[in-house]
Amino acid sequence: MKIDWELINAISDIDRCDANWSAIERAEGKSIYIIIQNRPNIQSGEIADKLAIPSPTVKRILFELLQKGLIEKQGKGRNISYR
Repeated sequence: MKIDWELINAISDIDRCDANWSAIERAEGKSIYIIIQNRPNIQSGEIADKLAIPSPTVKRILFELLQKGLIEKQGKGRNISYR
């Protein structure tokens, strides 16, 4: 079995995200990151549906992950996706 060190390091980075994040938000951040790694070009609404998390929460976490450089945003307007 191959160890995905990039994924492990990114998850560690999520653990060190903003001190204001609750344990639930850190868990949601990890879940969002893993979904994006497994399904590049996914949109925030799809992530919200898959995880049953409110869309504003998903967007806030995506913003934090973008700020940390853990994910990338593509497109504009309603065509924004993440990878």
